[in-house]
Amino acid sequence: VDWSINPELEKKVTKKTFKLKGSTAISMHAAIFNLPLRVASNLKIPLVLWGENSSYEYGDGKNISSNYLLNEKWKKKYGATNNIDLFKILKKEKKIFSNSYDLFNHKKSKKIYSVFLGHFFKWDPVLIYKDIKKFGFKKSFKPEVGYYNFADIDDDCLMPIHHWLKWYKFGFTRKFDNLSMEIRNNRITRTKALSILKKENYKPPMEAINKFCDYYGLTTKEFFKTCEKFRNKKIWIKKNKVFYIKNFIF
Repeated sequence: VDWSINPELEKKVTKKTFKLKGSTAISMHAAIFNLPLRVASNLKIPLVLWGENSSYEYGDGKNISSNYLLNEKWKKKYGATNNIDLFKILKKEKKIFSNSYDLFNHKKSKKIYSVFLGHFFKWDPVLIYKDIKKFGFKKSFKPEVGYYNFADIDDDCLMPIHHWLKWYKFGFTRKFDNLSMEIRNNRITRTKALSILKKENYKPPMEAINKFCDYYGLTTKEFFKTCEKFRNKKIWIKKNKVFYIKNFIF
């Protein structure tokens, strides 16, 4: 089942949430965590399988042995929607918006067993790619963002910006994520990973930014002004009009 959201509605949600929360992916994640459960409920499907548990794969390894359910508690902390109330943003569009974005009814969702496959076997992106390419999945010519050329290739411009904003908020990019996984899976040393990161081009992904601004009706000046609102002053220091991170890893 391929579900498409009204593009004008998606445009409105993405533009507003980008300005409010400094994220280009809230619309996407709100739909991802709502629609499968809504369809499962309508068709009386008792089990929903998700892929990796992103909270484990990218840093928070707490309660790995017990917390394997994708439930409301997980969505609020790790669902990348910033717990934003989309109803307040889209009052006029409430009827068409609720099916796509409304967080699924708690009572109904309790009847659906919603679990991460990554809990039952080791989730390694390289091994997963080797499996799925047997069924016709094709990699990109080069990485759209980060280190892998087979991941994050499902969006034209949103993902490069989504991960670029982590630079402002947390002081790292998607390539840091991917290389950390490569270190943990013993395919690369930390020294080698740092040498790759030192050569990284930390300039903004202007091709994606220009597409984003053109589609969502923003100027690049407005875009970067919004980004600056979310710069983490606890880690970024400004000196001679240049931002840097004190005692950075390189």
